[in-house]
Amino acid sequence: MNILAIDQGTSATKAILVGPGQQVLGTGEAPVRVRAEGDCVEVDPEELLESVLAAGDMAFLDRLWQDWCPGYDASEDLRNVKQCLRGEGNLAAAIGYYRAGEPGLHHFGADGAYAAEEAALASAGPQPTLYLHGNRDGCIDLALVEDAECHLTAGSRMQVVEGAGHFLHVEKPAAVNDQILAWVST
Repeated sequence: MNILAIDQGTSATKAILVGPGQQVLGTGEAPVRVRAEGDCVEVDPEELLESVLAAGDMAFLDRLWQDWCPGYDASEDLRNVKQCLRGEGNLAAAIGYYRAGEPGLHHFGADGAYAAEEAALASAGPQPTLYLHGNRDGCIDLALVEDAECHLTAGSRMQVVEGAGHFLHVEKPAAVNDQILAWVST
């Protein structure tokens, strides 16, 4: 996905969020600020992204669930998610969760305060893991994770949940529960 600034005026920058295949996923705008050192105008990209995601009663989320969970009626889940995200600071916090994880995923081996945590992200845990993945996941294609067991500790297992998309625990709770119970019972 890309955010494109399409109109930077003197008071606001309008933007459009474009996804794969060049479909428009959302639009929004954020105020611009004149920097003290001159006439340069800047816009806060986080504020712009939040505006795009909030636009049209968070229509972006409708599209995201439709793409990530094809065939699943997410209307009740979306009402609940949107209600939660409307709370003060909640949308920014939800976006921040994804933004915070990204830097460490690209360059392991940092020597900062979180070096041990970053190293742990790059390695398999010591315990066997049950990895569940929906066969209709529109976010992370099944083909990208077919070799997941090769990257997990010995004794781990990958199980595909048929008819489930990205939010498989919401879409197929009984099937997910059965898999988990079978795993912990062995």
